[in-house]
This record gives sequence, structure tokens and C-alpha cells, in this order.
Amino acid sequence: AMHVAVGKVLLILFPERVKQQVLAMNQKNPHFSYDNWLPTFYSMQYFWFVLKVRWQRLEDRTEPGGLAPNCPVVQLSG
Repeated sequence: AMHVAVGKVLLILFPERVKQQVLAMNQKNPHFSYDNWLPTFYSMQYFWFVLKVRWQRLEDRTEPGGLAPNCPVVQLSG
């Protein structure tokens, strides 16, 4: 919640700086369009997505020598 609140405040106070930061993070993705993604940043939908991902990651811990966690796997070939 703090991440989303701070991001929303920064987006309102310093929109150009936030735009530079977001574009710098996504230089390697040629399909990224800031204008398409801007409305989703720091919205309630974004908040719930981050909360869901963080909640799922709580289960992804293991002890040294234990079994690997059941993490989602992504294929880069489509």
C-alpha cells in the first residue's frame, strides 16, 4: 500500500521524473509504450496485483537443502 501511495504522490508532483524513471526501467522492451501503461501505474488495479504477487511469493521460501518452491515458469519462446 505504501509503494502505491508514494508512487501516486510522485506521479502527481513529479510526472516528468516518474516518466523518465519508468522509461529507463523498460529500455529493453521494444513493445513498451509509456502512454498505454501510464493509466495503470499506481491505480487500485495495480495495488491489488502487487498485493496478490507479494502474497503468492510468501510461499516461495525454502530451507537450505530443502525442496525448491513451486514457482511459476515462463517460456520465452511464445
